[in-house]
Amino acid sequence: EYPLQGLDVMPELDGAQITIQYSNGTKTIPVTRSMVSGFDNSVAGTQTVVITYKGATTSFQVEVVSNDADNISMESLPTKLKYYKGTETLDLTGAAIKVHYSITGDEIIPVTADMVTGFDNTKVGSQELTVTYGGFTVNFTVTVRAKTLTSIKVTTLPNKIIYVEGQNFDPTGMIVTAYYDNDTSEV
Repeated sequence: EYPLQGLDVMPELDGAQITIQYSNGTKTIPVTRSMVSGFDNSVAGTQTVVITYKGATTSFQVEVVSNDADNISMESLPTKLKYYKGTETLDLTGAAIKVHYSITGDEIIPVTADMVTGFDNTKVGSQELTVTYGGFTVNFTVTVRAKTLTSIKVTTLPNKIIYVEGQNFDPTGMIVTAYYDNDTSEV
């Protein structure tokens, strides 16, 4: 090969190439990762990227900008919004937020328990829950209600079911089960 005279970076960054100048002409080759130094995408600001090929170098500057979240909104509510007092835990199935990033636009992120505050299954009524992400908050409402007795049933008869006139009722052995609207029961 002829002696290397210098390198120039082609203007396009996708599919970056360098033009190698020899004493008898030029040759264009693709840039590989091993040729690049000086780039750190975790640090915002102006950076000088250096391309090295067979001891010759060229450089150019890039600007790394922060892709911060601008805001969040509820993309979808959880499928479960009604709870019974004291018996159910928060179910976030189906809940998602839309996060808008300054550079890359919108991203849909599932809501997880560590993002949510305000749920208390021991208090009856409407509760406004807060979803926090990237320093931003958005709210949604759930309802906690008390279970209601729907029926009772004698599930085991008492030991004594035949009485002589004047005898007092003896409930020994009798079991009564209470049934509630939240599909629970208790003896």
